Amino acid sequence: MINRTVVTGLGTASARRTCLCCILLLLVFGGLSPAAAQYPQDQAFGWSVTPYIWATDTKLDLAYRGEDIGGAEISFDDLLDVLDTAFMIHVEGGKGRWSMFGDLTYLETSDTNQRRLFTVDTDSEQVFLDAGVGYWPGGAGSNLSLIGGLRYTSFDDRYTFLVDDEELGRLRTSNDYYDALFGVRYRWDMSERW
Repeated sequence: MINRTVVTGLGTASARRTCLCCILLLLVFGGLSPAAAQYPQDQAFGWSVTPYIWATDTKLDLAYRGEDIGGAEISFDDLLDVLDTAFMIHVEGGKGRWSMFGDLTYLETSDTNQRRLFTVDTDSEQVFLDAGVGYWPGGAGSNLSLIGGLRYTSFDDRYTFLVDDEELGRLRTSNDYYDALFGVRYRWDMSERW
C-alpha cells in the first residue's frame, strides 16, 4: 500500500477556475448589499446562506461503443473512504419577487488501486456551480419560484501508474461543461425554526 499526501493549491487550472468562480460569486452577491440599503425598510433585501450535505449511493454503468463492459454501485460509506475535501453551499438574496442565487459543490477524492501487475493512484476534483435568478410569484421567500441560470460543471481526473513504486506514466482528463438551468422550485418549512 502506498501512503501519500495530496496537496492541491492554485497551481492547477481546475483549482484556478474554482477560485475564480468563488470570487465572481462573492463580487456579484457582495456588490448587491450597498444597493439594498437604498430601499425602504419595508422592502428590505433578504439573504439566505445554506451549507448542506448530500449523502447518497451512486450507481455506475460503463459501456464502450455501445457494449456493456461493467458497472458498480458505490455506497456513501465507500465514498467517505476516498473523500479528501468536500463542501456544499447555497447562497441566495432577494427583494420583492426576484432573487439571485449561487450553489457551489466541490469534491476532491483520491484512491490507490492495487492490480496484479501495477498500481493506479487516482486523484479527482469535481466542481458544480449553479448561478441564476429566481422569480417568486408570492414574493421572495415564499413557497414557489421559477428559476433560470447557468450550470458550470468541471471534472479533473489524474491517474498515476506505478510498478513497485516506480512511475510508469501519467494520464489526465479534464472536461468543463456549461448548461442552461431552468426549473420550478417548491419549498416548505418543516417548522418555525427550520
